[in-house]
Amino acid sequence: MRSTIRAALIADVTLTNLIPAVRWIDSSAMEDSPPTSPFAVLRYGEVTRQISGASFGSVRIWIHDRPGSYAKIEQIQRRIRTVLEATPATSINGLIEIKWEGDGEDLSDPAYRTVSKVSTFKIVGTTL
Repeated sequence: MRSTIRAALIADVTLTNLIPAVRWIDSSAMEDSPPTSPFAVLRYGEVTRQISGASFGSVRIWIHDRPGSYAKIEQIQRRIRTVLEATPATSINGLIEIKWEGDGEDLSDPAYRTVSKVSTFKIVGTTL
């Protein structure tokens, strides 16, 4: 499922014009020094089996940018929502549905010297 989500995000030209594909990073690959802003960090949550043949998981996407304004972050969040909710379900990718759950508050990250916001999505699939 991770590869399906990442592929959908970096295949979207509008998103990669805002954040180049190399700056969409899984949380396990983050290093001590941040990449050039803006960048996105994908963090996957717990997967649980809820009904026969389907599992539920989540992905939280943290968008970081230079301090000054949240406008670009919010533009990116809106586009992510459009892209992920339109990701097609197929028997190959095991996806049933991706639903936006919400966007977090305005934050600042002193370690990376960025401002950031998070978007949370629920993932329903047959193979998570």
